[in-house]
Amino acid sequence: MRSNKAPEISGPFFQYVSRSVLSMLGLSLYILADTFFISLALGPDGLTALNLAIPVYSLISGCGIMAGMGGSTRFAMAKGAGKTGEGSRLFGQTLLLVLLLALPLVMTGLLFSRPLSLLLGADEVTLGNTGIYLKTLLLFSPAFLLNQALLFFVRADGGPGLAMAASLTGSFSNILLDWVFLFPLRLGMFGAVLATCMAPLLSTAVCSSWFRQGKASFRPGLPRGPLSSLGGLCALGGGGLITELSSGVVIVLFNLIFLRLGGNNAVAAYGIVANLALVASSVFTGISQGVQPLFGRQYGAGDTAASRKTLRLGIAVSLGLSAIMWIVMLLWGIPLAGLFNQEGSATLTLQAAKGLRIYFFGFFSAGCGILLGTFFSSAGHPGAAMTVSLLRGGMLTVPLALLASLLGETAVWLSIPVAEALTALTALILACRLYAAGSADIP
Repeated sequence: MRSNKAPEISGPFFQYVSRSVLSMLGLSLYILADTFFISLALGPDGLTALNLAIPVYSLISGCGIMAGMGGSTRFAMAKGAGKTGEGSRLFGQTLLLVLLLALPLVMTGLLFSRPLSLLLGADEVTLGNTGIYLKTLLLFSPAFLLNQALLFFVRADGGPGLAMAASLTGSFSNILLDWVFLFPLRLGMFGAVLATCMAPLLSTAVCSSWFRQGKASFRPGLPRGPLSSLGGLCALGGGGLITELSSGVVIVLFNLIFLRLGGNNAVAAYGIVANLALVASSVFTGISQGVQPLFGRQYGAGDTAASRKTLRLGIAVSLGLSAIMWIVMLLWGIPLAGLFNQEGSATLTLQAAKGLRIYFFGFFSAGCGILLGTFFSSAGHPGAAMTVSLLRGGMLTVPLALLASLLGETAVWLSIPVAEALTALTALILACRLYAAGSADIP
C-alpha cells in the first residue's frame, strides 16, 4: 500500500547527491585534464585528435552506466521491498552484462582502431594521435565498465562516501599521471590516454574495500537466472547508454560540421566547449545518479510522498546550478577558453567563448531532462526514460544541427539549447500523462 506521509528526505538527498556530484566531477576530469595537458604538450592538432576520440569514451561510459544503473536499480527496488537476499544474484548478472559489453569493445580496439579513426574524421595530421588514443582506450574498456558497475552498487548499498572517494582517487591520479607521462616522460598522446586508463583501476581498488570491510550486502559470484533477465537490466539502464552514445554521435556530427565551416581551428574551439560542457553535464548526471537509489527504494516501498519531494528538490537544485554555470560563462567565458589556447590564437578563444555562452544556456533544460529520465527509469518506466534519452541525443539535435549548418556557426551553437528545451518540455508532458494515468509518483 502506497504511503502519502511526507517524510523528511532532504538529509539523505543532499548526502547522496553531493557525493555523487563530486564523484561525477572527478570522472569528468579524466577528459578535462587530458584537454588541458594535451593543449600544452601537443597544441591544437593534439586537441583536435582528442576531440575526435571523445565519442568512443562516451560509448564506453554509457555501457558502464547502463550495466551499473540497470543492476543497481533492481537492487535498490529489492532492498526497498525488503528482499535483502537479491543483491548477490543481481550483481552477478551485472558482471555478466559487463563482460558481454566489453568483448566487442576490446576486439574493436585490437582490429579496427585505424578505420574507426578515419570514420570519426581524422586526417593525415590527426590520424596517428587519434588512433593511439582510441586503441588504448578500447583495450582498457573492461576496467571502465567494471568500475562504473561497482560504483553504482556500492552507492545503492549505502556507501555513497566510499563511491565518491573511489572516483576522486582515480581522478586525481589521472591528473598527476597526465603531467608525469606528458612532460617528464614525454610519452605524447599514449601517455595522456594511459593516465586516463589507470584511473578506473585505482578507483575499483578503493571501491572494493566495501567487501573487505564487511559492509556489502552483495557479493561477486556466478550469475543466476535466464539470460533474458539481462535484457531487463539493459532496459532500466538503457537511458544512460542512449544519453552517452547520443552525446558521442552529436560530437562526431558537430566535429564534421565545424570542420566544414571553419577547419581544424573551429573543431578545436568546439573541443574546448565540449570538454567544459562534459564537466557541467557531470554535475547533472551526478544529481540524477545520486537520487537514483533513493527513487528506487521509494518506489519499491511505495513511498509516494518521498518520491515527490525528492523530484521537486532535484529540479530546484538543477535549476539553481544551471543559473550559476551560465553566469560564470557570461562573465568569464573568454579567460576559461584561453586556458586551453596556449598558442594565443584570438580567433580560437573568441570562437570558444561564444560557444560556451550559448551552449551553457541549454543546461537550464538539460538538467531537468536528465533528472526526469532517471526518475522514469527508477520508477519502472523504461519506455519514458528511453524516449527522453533519445530526444536528448540525436533525434532532435541531429536534424536541428544539420539545418542550422546552412545558416552558419552561430546557428549551429543555438541548435543545442533549442533541442534541450524541446526535450525537457516532452519529459514534462510524459510525466503529466503518467501522473494522470495513476502510474507514476509525479508531483
